[in-house]
Amino acid sequence: MKIRIFEYIRFVKKHSFGVNVMVLLNLLVGVEAAITMILYIILAARMEIVLFWGSILILTIVFAELALHERYERLARALMVYGTTFVLLPVWALVYGCVAMISVFYIVTILFALNVVATRLQRFIINPVVALFMIGVMGHEYYAHNYLVIMPIEGDLVLYYIIITPLALMLGMGVVVYMTDRYKHEHQLLEEKNEELLQLMRIDTLTGLYNKKFLNEQLKVLMALSRRDECPLSILVIDIDFFKNYNDMYGHIQGDQSLVEVSEIINHSVLRQSDSVFRFGGEEFVVLLYNVGSESGEIVGQRIVDNVREARIKHIGSEIAEYITVSVGLFTYDGKKDMTTNSVIRMGDEALYMAKKGGRDQICTLYV
Repeated sequence: MKIRIFEYIRFVKKHSFGVNVMVLLNLLVGVEAAITMILYIILAARMEIVLFWGSILILTIVFAELALHERYERLARALMVYGTTFVLLPVWALVYGCVAMISVFYIVTILFALNVVATRLQRFIINPVVALFMIGVMGHEYYAHNYLVIMPIEGDLVLYYIIITPLALMLGMGVVVYMTDRYKHEHQLLEEKNEELLQLMRIDTLTGLYNKKFLNEQLKVLMALSRRDECPLSILVIDIDFFKNYNDMYGHIQGDQSLVEVSEIINHSVLRQSDSVFRFGGEEFVVLLYNVGSESGEIVGQRIVDNVREARIKHIGSEIAEYITVSVGLFTYDGKKDMTTNSVIRMGDEALYMAKKGGRDQICTLYV
């Protein structure tokens, strides 16, 4: 199985600190397994030891491949946590036949890394298991060879150290769990705040619709999708008729209120969740309808025209009705022409101009 090293590096760059620790730990274990296996082959060691390290290397490659696929990422993380705890740590120590200082340092280092990325449930499982494992191995070494390799101790004090050392390890892991959970909680709060700020940057404060800045970003994305999938993208440009007269007659405060009411009507007239409504500026609005052709776009535009008229928002300054009406221009991008976002919006504006020139309170479609 081939590891895609550059994809693995990109994976590390775009993920959180905890996931990166797990990924890098997995890489280090894989490198260690490869080097150790090669050394044992050179030294003509027992074949079962070579096979063991070869198996570890294959496991790390499998974990790496799974982590690269988003749908298997959680599985890969779980396999890394439990695999390292229940397979790699005990067998690694037992291969060397003792729990020497270097072995304990190795286990503690990996256990700290595991606690950074493990869930709370996983921590409550892996930490006691490793502690019990250390108690068992340390006790075995003392009673089998009459010494404890962590430090030479005589008499009954050895039992004290057999118990205290793993308990101290568990206490240390408890501190890691607490600090990691606190970090994760603060990090989550920070991400939520950043998301709120991002949403505020996208939202028009008066109407609650998306703003013009986000329209340009979203239109660029949808046009790229339209070109890729070769499907239509319709844009509706909407303008309130004789809105300047409305402001002159009723005042700007009432004018703002009418903008809110019209924006709600437009928003409710767009039925699909994939469709987006934007305030383009002043009394002008834009609706983006992805994978919607001209005929279906005209139905949506006519629904907006009818719903605004039927709301019967008083407008004695209008020259065509006693109530607020809107004009709508429709342009459909077919995903084939070489156009920019500005040119698509300009086509929608031209269609809107046709609707206004033709008498307002209607929808007109521009075909090119």
